[in-house]
Amino acid sequence: MLCAYSWEQVEFDDTPCKKNKAEENVTSDTSEKTSEMASMEGTETKGQKVRNNPQLSTRNLVEGEEGVSMKNVRSTDWFTVTWLILVAVAVIAGGWFGYRYWKSQRNDESMLLAKSELMYLSTDKTMDYLEFERLDADGKEITLVLETKNSQLTAIDMLANYMDGNDSVELDKKDVKYGKDKLKEQIDSIVKLELMSLIAIEPARWKAFCNRLEEADGKLSVALSSMSTNFSIDLTSEQLRQLIEEEEQKKTGLDYFVNNKRVEVLDYARRHFRNDRLLRVKDVVVDSQYVSLWLAYDDSKYKIDKSMLDTTYVRPHFTDGVGEMGSILDGMLAISTRTDKGIAFVYSGTVNHNIDRVQFEKDKVKEIHKDESNRFYVGERKRDQVQTVIRHQK
Repeated sequence: MLCAYSWEQVEFDDTPCKKNKAEENVTSDTSEKTSEMASMEGTETKGQKVRNNPQLSTRNLVEGEEGVSMKNVRSTDWFTVTWLILVAVAVIAGGWFGYRYWKSQRNDESMLLAKSELMYLSTDKTMDYLEFERLDADGKEITLVLETKNSQLTAIDMLANYMDGNDSVELDKKDVKYGKDKLKEQIDSIVKLELMSLIAIEPARWKAFCNRLEEADGKLSVALSSMSTNFSIDLTSEQLRQLIEEEEQKKTGLDYFVNNKRVEVLDYARRHFRNDRLLRVKDVVVDSQYVSLWLAYDDSKYKIDKSMLDTTYVRPHFTDGVGEMGSILDGMLAISTRTDKGIAFVYSGTVNHNIDRVQFEKDKVKEIHKDESNRFYVGERKRDQVQTVIRHQK
């Protein structure tokens, strides 16, 4: 017998040679595989019985094991992708809600600051013809209710009540129609005029208010308490800014303020001098250079003392308190400082028509206004304590 695993000199002595160890192992493995295939005979793989074909059986089993492995990989990939999507959605949702919360907090803060700007204006006693009656803030809306003494509103309010339920009315039994649209237009015009007078005297404060309102994406609602009809105008921050920045509107509002304030100063002066037997109030005149108070006296009997013409300081007659708005000087300063004018006190003789005038230029007026603004009164301010007296000269 010829051995293929060993190269040796063949001796032909009729004696078989021994098998080498490696060959024994190969023979053993082959027999084991044959035994395993025999035990698997009759089993089904992919719907067919596996018979005495070890290669086919081994291939099918290996393919089956590989299919299970790929399915697990795909499941793992889908789980990872789903988990990443959920995390991304959670991050986006959390960021969105966080931004909304921050935005809401900022809006609330801006509305609070906007309201504080108007609350400061409500403490201003500069004028009496128009006052803050109520100031409310609800969500993104600030409601300002003004109390005005505009005489036009009385007739308009009566007409509005008369028209209640009707689209139009006839005036004076004539064929003249007055519709709701025309009425609304007039009311709207008056409300805006009153509002513009407030804006004209404190433009910087209103700009700050408008900025805060814009940050909060809010709006301003303005109403007049003197009207029994429920009417108001609503302004967004953009519409309000247009009113503030429009020069013609501001000029109209400032003129309206000056005309009303002139009447208030005149009323204050008359109240102060009502019991004075020597001086009488004639008028308050606002021209291109001065805000002047004209006083009358009998120049056939008296003459104005030099002390009353001193320009070192304003005489006590005009700094003496009169009412809630302060003194005559306070009222004149309210006009002059906003129109860049000086102030003057004019004494006019009723018989000989002598004119004595003491005036303060606008630069001096600014110093006076600063001193008056920084003045602090301890306790209640005295009112109407000054009287004109006669000094006899030797």
